[in-house]
Amino acid sequence: MSTPSVDPAEASNEAVDTLTLRVKEALIRALLLTDITPADLADDAPLWAEGGMRLDSVDAIELAVELERALGVRMPDGEEAREIYASIGSIVAYLRAQGAR
Repeated sequence: MSTPSVDPAEASNEAVDTLTLRVKEALIRALLLTDITPADLADDAPLWAEGGMRLDSVDAIELAVELERALGVRMPDGEEAREIYASIGSIVAYLRAQGAR
């Protein structure tokens, strides 16, 4: 009996999608966004700027704490964090680079 092969690109997309969902769920929990679902959050929407979620520094700290709790990773602070928290997509990219799944 043979094992079905899995396309590495497909497996990678699935891992990214799962990680993206986990980041969106952490954002919703951290900011108590009870009227928003993960599907409502665009991966590339700015988190800080006009036209996005307009996070403030307290929101960023709450999100970092929740991501650390939920994913077991250390989130940086300072200027580096501002770039990482630019969008959900940039958070996911950082987490992927750190080996999060």
